[in-house]
Amino acid sequence: MATRGVAAARAELLAQADRPALTEDLGESLVSALRLALPVDGWCVIGFDPVSGLRSMMYSRNGVADASSLARNEFVDADLNRYVDLARRPIPVGIISQDDPDAPHSIRLREILRPAGFTSEMRVALQTGGVLWGALALFRSDSVAPFGHSDTRAAAELVSPIANAIRRYTVRHTDKPTDPLPTGVMIVDALDTVISSTTAADDCVGELMAGGDDEMSRDDILRIVFDATARARHTPAGQPAVAVIRGHSGRWLAINAAPLHPSDRTGDVAVTLGPAGPSQVLPAFARWHGLTSREHAVLRLLADGLSTRLIARHLDVSMFTAEDHLRAIYRKTVSSGRSQLIASLM
Repeated sequence: MATRGVAAARAELLAQADRPALTEDLGESLVSALRLALPVDGWCVIGFDPVSGLRSMMYSRNGVADASSLARNEFVDADLNRYVDLARRPIPVGIISQDDPDAPHSIRLREILRPAGFTSEMRVALQTGGVLWGALALFRSDSVAPFGHSDTRAAAELVSPIANAIRRYTVRHTDKPTDPLPTGVMIVDALDTVISSTTAADDCVGELMAGGDDEMSRDDILRIVFDATARARHTPAGQPAVAVIRGHSGRWLAINAAPLHPSDRTGDVAVTLGPAGPSQVLPAFARWHGLTSREHAVLRLLADGLSTRLIARHLDVSMFTAEDHLRAIYRKTVSSGRSQLIASLM
């Protein structure tokens, strides 16, 4: 029965990669398929910017609401099953339950999960081809048996189709035109409290909330902000934490976090949220679509407005070679041509 459940879940997830869900349905669609193999009481589906590794989207139901504590747990605490650590494992899945010998060493289990009513957690790093595309956090209470080795094996078989579904969803085509949001600023203190925020920044945070039956609140979505501030505090001076984010309407946004006072890396952090231009979007866009380095170069020139002839001249290749690269890009991005592809970057 377990094998049939995994096969059914895998088939449904592969189908979802071919027909990306509506924004408000993404998390529930993925987890509904996952439940064919793994029963869960609560869940969180996460996407990462494949260039920076920062969180770029999240969906949740009956999950854990303490966003600032979870961000500190991932970046500061030496806890079990951090996503970056799981991504290095041959099987990128980790489980922890209250009866495990390692349970006393998990701050997350003791101080975050148990108070929320969960006694067992599975974390899955959606890593394929050496890139961390996203992650799952799955929770069980006393009503379901703790996660075990059979659950780990089942989850491992579903990593690739879930990662592909998230990749395809992130770069989905949208037909509805939208006006760009203005750029806003938040100031986040050392305890990950937003001490000030412009209206434009609040509007950008609202753009990241899926709506529908998704249970993500503004405080939950701030986890994207807190991950950026945590990274900003742990990067060399002068190197801000930057991520590209896809809003629910299809708008591309960029988040940029840097210490307000560069000499004080533990103090307040300024976070800028606003529209992301094609040059900002393109590196992550190319990775999400699996473009080669040469296809990436062609796409960059295309986004700059160069004709096929000028692209060929710039790259010192024949027109036929340039056209072959363009056909490969259109195929990988599921674009009908230059206009739709450029619109996807806008």
